[in-house]
Parts: sequence; C-alpha cells; structure tokens
Amino acid sequence: ARSARLARTLAGGAALAVLLSLSGPALAHDGHAPTPSAASAAATQVAQAPAGQTAEDKRLNAFLDEVWARTLERSPDLKVQLGLKETGGRWTPVSDTFGEEGEAILRADLERLKSGFDRNALSDQGRISYDLFAYVAEDQLSWAPLRYDTYAFTRLDGAHVNMPSFLISTFPVADAADARLGSRVDVRGDD
Repeated sequence: ARSARLARTLAGGAALAVLLSLSGPALAHDGHAPTPSAASAAATQVAQAPAGQTAEDKRLNAFLDEVWARTLERSPDLKVQLGLKETGGRWTPVSDTFGEEGEAILRADLERLKSGFDRNALSDQGRISYDLFAYVAEDQLSWAPLRYDTYAFTRLDGAHVNMPSFLISTFPVADAADARLGSRVDVRGDD
C-alpha cells in the first residue's frame, strides 16, 4: 500500500514538475530549490513577466511556484529524481500520517486554486496551467479512498525492492562525498 502510494505520489510529483516548469521559475539558476531570497527573486521575475501575461497569470504563477517549493521540501525522493542532492539525508516518508497530510495540503491547494483565481482572467497559457494543476490534483485525490487497497509487500513491490532500486538507479554518486551522503540516509521515516 505504501509503495503504491509512493509511486502515485512520485508520478503526480513528476506531472506537477512538468506543469510547474511551464508556469514559471521552479529552481534557482544553480539547480537548487528556491530559498526565501530566491523565492523573492522568482516573484520579481514573475512581476516582470513577458507581454501577454495578465495580472491573474502573475498571481497564478506565484501560487504554482509556492506549491512547487513545498512539494520539493516534502519530497526528498523527488529532489533526487530531479538531480538535486540537498535532501538533508531524508527519504520521503511513506507513513499514513504523511499521506493524510499530503492529501489535506493538496485539497487545500485545489480549493485555493478554484476559489482564489478567476480562470477567465487568465491568458491561454494561464488557463492551461490552471487546468493541468486542477486535473493532476483531482486525479491524485481520486486515489485517496484506495489508499489501503493493496499489499504493503509483494515479491515485486515494497520497500525491500524500491529502496535498493532507487539508490542504484536514481541516487547520484559522483564522488566519495555523495557515497557518504547516501550511506547516511535516514530510513526510519516519521512513524
């Protein structure tokens, strides 16, 4: 159940990555997740957006950047998949508590999108970003009732397969420092 939920979360994160990369600056120029100062620089970039963007587009892009920064902070595994190494030695938790928190955050973000933005005031690109975010969020939330309708471990799926596979195929080891970082990853989770 947890590994299937993690796979859906990572797939949704990848879809959000594509969406948010279309909408505005997601990473600082050095490839790291935005810091508060980088976030304010990103807000300045949004304020100086290309012609054709409406004020509502600028607000939507700022919202999507905020969601993206939070998504990266909550998902060290996604950071690694994107080539970012600053995970703090953490895995993305697979606990029920983390899944329920993520669902609540996503519901709140979807509600904020639908109630806080005038879709008709967006440019064509803004409407695409709005619609994609809503579609991905609604799709992820549709799986929530099925959270426990799978096996935690099978011969082909589960932490016993996914963790080593992730470290072998995704976690970049370019030098001894990377190897030390990978060896200190906290596998305990949050529960």
